[in-house]
Amino acid sequence: MNGISNIKRYHVAKVYRRDQPAMTKGRMREFYQCDFDIAGEYDSMVPDAEIMNVLVSGLKSLGILDFKIKLNHRKILDGIFQVCGVADEDVRKVSSAVDKLDKSPWEAVKKEMVVEKNQSEEVADKIWEFVKLKGEIRPVLATLKSNELLMANESANLEV
Repeated sequence: MNGISNIKRYHVAKVYRRDQPAMTKGRMREFYQCDFDIAGEYDSMVPDAEIMNVLVSGLKSLGILDFKIKLNHRKILDGIFQVCGVADEDVRKVSSAVDKLDKSPWEAVKKEMVVEKNQSEEVADKIWEFVKLKGEIRPVLATLKSNELLMANESANLEV
């Protein structure tokens, strides 16, 4: 980092992304994007909390009051998959199916897990018990922490 021990920066700029499939050769989509970069050593989760604070403050200052923020922690999700019986070599495949829950109903995701990702229905049903959890962070976290099997998993048992 060229002598810089800690850095926090944000950047808002116009960016261009190529249309896929391209409607016209060379045609680009134009939009604004905000990037946050944090590098260095900080107390655990503090930079993440700062980013969430900036996000909420920014949306509210724009007059956007009806919004949801969805959090995902890959290590906890990996631990959930392991506890549910997903083999380590299948975790990324199953994760790609679960990522579709925002756009597809559980039945479609479960079918993909069982038919395309070669997981048993029992494994898929166990995964559902975890991924269906929604709501405010503290109650969801309390539910996860109350599961002894999950907390015994090294990946999932994060002190947050």
